Amino acid sequence: MMDGNSKRPSKRTRTYGSSGRGGRVTHQAIADVAGVDRTTVTKVLNRSAGPTASEETKRRVFEAAARLGYDLASIHRAYKRGASRSEVGIPCALTVVLADGQVFDTGTAVVVDLSLEGALLGGISLPRDALPIARFTIRIDLSQTSELEGVVLEAKLARFAGSVEGRRELGVEFVELNPRDRERLERVLGGR
Repeated sequence: MMDGNSKRPSKRTRTYGSSGRGGRVTHQAIADVAGVDRTTVTKVLNRSAGPTASEETKRRVFEAAARLGYDLASIHRAYKRGASRSEVGIPCALTVVLADGQVFDTGTAVVVDLSLEGALLGGISLPRDALPIARFTIRIDLSQTSELEGVVLEAKLARFAGSVEGRRELGVEFVELNPRDRERLERVLGGR
């Protein structure tokens, strides 16, 4: 059914979930289902810095995206690495912490590569197998390696990544390094 002023089908009969370009779900389709504008969807899915939307709006966007079959692994945001990373393969403990300090989940991972500004986490094992929609940070405890015993870094999500083998990986950016932890990381990175 067409509306009177357009060559496009009306919203009542429009099929959602496809952009017409290879069957990909578009941000506009998600916006239509969630009842928000496309810009809001883009900001929410890319986890843009600063206030983007209410928690209720974020929930609606992610529910609409999931219902339409949006590939959540494709979510990313512009990320420019300020320093090159070194492959390290360091096991670590992870704690996902909400903005109010509440622990969302704890688990393990491997720091695949590392710099003084961030890291790539692979081999991620979290019991909930999910990340929160609300703002969060990730505490990375590197104490399983004797050279880094006592080093716990706070990081924010920079990007979702995927390896060639299809495993999920997370690119993280350190929030702040204290001088002692920075010096210890420099020693580890200098020896590689």
